[in-house]
Amino acid sequence: AGGGAHVWNDTHMLMSQMNIDMVAGSYTKYIGAGMMLCGGIIGAIKLIPVIVTSIKKTLNARNDVGEEKNSLGVVSLLVAAIAIFIVGAFLAGNIVIAIIAGILSLVLALLFVIVSARLAGTIGCSNAPVSGMTIASLVVMTLVFALMGWTANAHNEILLLFGVFIV
Repeated sequence: AGGGAHVWNDTHMLMSQMNIDMVAGSYTKYIGAGMMLCGGIIGAIKLIPVIVTSIKKTLNARNDVGEEKNSLGVVSLLVAAIAIFIVGAFLAGNIVIAIIAGILSLVLALLFVIVSARLAGTIGCSNAPVSGMTIASLVVMTLVFALMGWTANAHNEILLLFGVFIV
């Protein structure tokens, strides 16, 4: 960087005035998180055919299994989804946040289950990308919260709560 280049998150300090720890704290961790997110997005795009096939096979398997086994899984899923919405609405104090974050949590959890199952089958269960999924889910949820204008400290706590539901 040139002599007059400023750090993006500290406009009062020039790059030439920073030591290595300041550069690492101001740039490196953000570059690493961005690389992990981009890698996850590229990986998820590559897995779209696998995700579609998995969903189709799951729906076809539902039709082949008896009604008793089938209804237990659906009831369990509905109870869990309702519990997420109730807890989220209670803690958030806002039904809109609970609905949007709850639906987003369910969608992201579905995608991450498929990705984890695929990776566990390919690489082994010890290499499940839980930290990457956590970061990706929090980045996506943070983006949605920021777009909706939910940026107060109380909203950050709700964001972390729904991040826990996903992973």
